[in-house]
Amino acid sequence: MNFYDDFDIGFDSLDSPIVTVDAPPAEVAPVRAPDPVVAVAPKVKKPGIRKLKFFLFEAHAKILAGLTHFKPVETLRTIEDVYRNLVVFEGNFEQTCNDFRKLGADRLEVQQVGGKGGASLCRIKVGQFVLAEAQGSTNRVAKRHALDTFYKTAKRHCYRLEYLKASNALENQIARRPNGGIGIYKNIIKQFRQESIEQELVFRPEFTKEERSVLIKHASKMDLKAIAFGPKDNLQLKVLGLPIPALAIVERILVRKDPQLRALYQAIPPMVGARRID
Repeated sequence: MNFYDDFDIGFDSLDSPIVTVDAPPAEVAPVRAPDPVVAVAPKVKKPGIRKLKFFLFEAHAKILAGLTHFKPVETLRTIEDVYRNLVVFEGNFEQTCNDFRKLGADRLEVQQVGGKGGASLCRIKVGQFVLAEAQGSTNRVAKRHALDTFYKTAKRHCYRLEYLKASNALENQIARRPNGGIGIYKNIIKQFRQESIEQELVFRPEFTKEERSVLIKHASKMDLKAIAFGPKDNLQLKVLGLPIPALAIVERILVRKDPQLRALYQAIPPMVGARRID
């Protein structure tokens, strides 16, 4: 037995022993616990505003192209052309402006500037054509006077639409049938979108919360607005029909004698004008 056998010694030769020492264990970095996973609800894709606006533009263009007596003037060369296109919603100047813009010829707008002696001047105009103008001590007063003048002028030259009482508004009441699936009511909404305008489709309270949810989503796919209304324990679902251009409403009331629109509006003719139907 060699003397060195009792020791943990390695050597190249007996004269130069090499002591082998076990290295200390390496430091181990602490293991970081993984971050908690947070569940993120998937985003529900809503119908795009641009898509809806484009759809409405296409729908309006198709309706306007089918008009006969009340076809809009595409290029406004005279103030009479403006009057031919303009239909005034009684008591709703904003809706009047929005509807006129849908025709695509120009905009009906309010312009307020400084008047004489520090007064405010308000003009209601379409492009280069001034339909009404008035002054006032403030912008608000000037605008009120200009609107008064505008309505007097419109009464003489333009058709007007007056809303009938809400009690006369048309509603289609849909009751839940004892038998039959939700597909029946989806088809009703689809048909309503194709045929009904300026109306309301109302699903009665016997529909369940889950059924209302399905119908709301289906109406949204049809680019229709649907809202729940009424007491919490007696909710109903209302689907709103698509609006149509005012010129089309006037033609359908006066030329086609549309009973649905005649139940919603009274079309009042101008005192003078080329579009008068006597």
